[in-house]
Amino acid sequence: MKVDSIVIVGGGTAGYLTALCIDKLLPHIKLTLIESPNIPIIGVGEATTPKIMYVLHDILGVDIAEFHAKVAPTWKLGIKFLWGPPEKEFFNLPFGHMEPIHAHFLTGDINNSSIVSNLMSNDLSPVIVDETGNAKMISNRSFAYHIDNKNFVSFLKGLLKDSNVEYIQGEIESTQKNEQGIKELITTSGQSLTADLFIDCSGFHSILLGKSLETEYISYKSSLFTDSAVTATLDNNGFVKPYTSAITMNSGWMWNIPLNDHDHLGYVYSSKYCGREGAIEEILKMHPSAEINPHTVTFKSGRYKSFIYQNVVGIGNAYGFVEPLESTGLHMICFEILELMKVLKEGTITKKHKEQLDQLIGNQWDMLRWFLAIHYKFNTKIDSPFWHDCRSKVNISGVEQYLDHFMNFGPISFAKKNKIHHELSFDPIFSPVGFDAILLGQNVIPQWEEGMLSDSEVNYFNLGHTANKAFMQQAIPMDEALEIAAKKTDLISLKGWFDHHNH
Repeated sequence: MKVDSIVIVGGGTAGYLTALCIDKLLPHIKLTLIESPNIPIIGVGEATTPKIMYVLHDILGVDIAEFHAKVAPTWKLGIKFLWGPPEKEFFNLPFGHMEPIHAHFLTGDINNSSIVSNLMSNDLSPVIVDETGNAKMISNRSFAYHIDNKNFVSFLKGLLKDSNVEYIQGEIESTQKNEQGIKELITTSGQSLTADLFIDCSGFHSILLGKSLETEYISYKSSLFTDSAVTATLDNNGFVKPYTSAITMNSGWMWNIPLNDHDHLGYVYSSKYCGREGAIEEILKMHPSAEINPHTVTFKSGRYKSFIYQNVVGIGNAYGFVEPLESTGLHMICFEILELMKVLKEGTITKKHKEQLDQLIGNQWDMLRWFLAIHYKFNTKIDSPFWHDCRSKVNISGVEQYLDHFMNFGPISFAKKNKIHHELSFDPIFSPVGFDAILLGQNVIPQWEEGMLSDSEVNYFNLGHTANKAFMQQAIPMDEALEIAAKKTDLISLKGWFDHHNH
């Protein structure tokens, strides 16, 4: 299939980012984006991963200072999990290089796994101010953004206006099919839209991939029980945390995403164990001054069997979704766009391309399913009906071999010559060391023998841990760091950063 023209169905982050990236790197392709005027943007806080930094600032060339001025993001160093055994308050999953196994066995605390984790534990930013008052970021620039979704979508839409993408606001009334897939789209105004390739960015509606082509769907509900979320806002009095919080609740968990003047909360729960009113009651019991948003978000966990089916590609929720834990939404949108672009650059999508993308994207989503499942299987923070059933019923069959190795032979991150290490190295964020950290943070202890760490490794870690303590003395809180960044536009330097993170 030769691709000279593309119609993108749906806007939002998936549609806009897809259109902008293709327009930037493949300007010869005729691009049209159609978006319904009747689908409101839900104003929620959104947590990201470092993948968004690469797409925004490297591929699209978005100026960092401009982005901060228009979107007002805060920085995310990782996730703080109020999770695991009742006797331990939290554990961190930081971005960047970390050594959770070393930290646990050498210091007795997984949260000493990196300088980034130490900053998270102490609510500090990655900015240090030396004795002369000079501010700079620490050398490990492993961070992402917390963003207000409305601001972000508005910003992307502004970029779209300056692009070569034809933008249509309208509703699709019907789809006409042929043996290649979608032949044309007919709008309610009678307009006909044709293209070589159609990209479905219509969210959970999955207008083309799901409804029109009736692509086979693979459910994850045996592993991931949540299906609803109630959101709220909470005044943070200017205290901006440098991490997303994942807080164990009776029937699921709650995110806390810190923005500049408020925290955005979202209680993700299973409707089998809790209703909207019960979720609201639990939020208000924890945060009496929280302002509850009127809508309930509902979702399903799973993916379609095909990423490309006939002449339709699914990006974002139109193809797959797990659940909000671990901030995979924008991360996977970016991943899918980047992989699709590699094929589009060749000009023709072959049967082999389709098979390779179906396998690659499908495996990525499936591994996220299993990665999130172990968060539920081993969390003992609360003994409620929901969590009791998670511990006894959550399906982790896809990672049982990794768990077996962890328990009987040692950390997955140490098994670099073993195929299980390679199989889990599907993503630089969700990786063998991440697998180890999530299990260890929940007090699942791996097989450990003296000598697994050499004397030089021990000394190297201890030197780093001592240096981290010195850095901590100069690090400043996030609100102060953001103020400095607004005035000192060269504070954030991403030189060399993308080469490290663009895996």
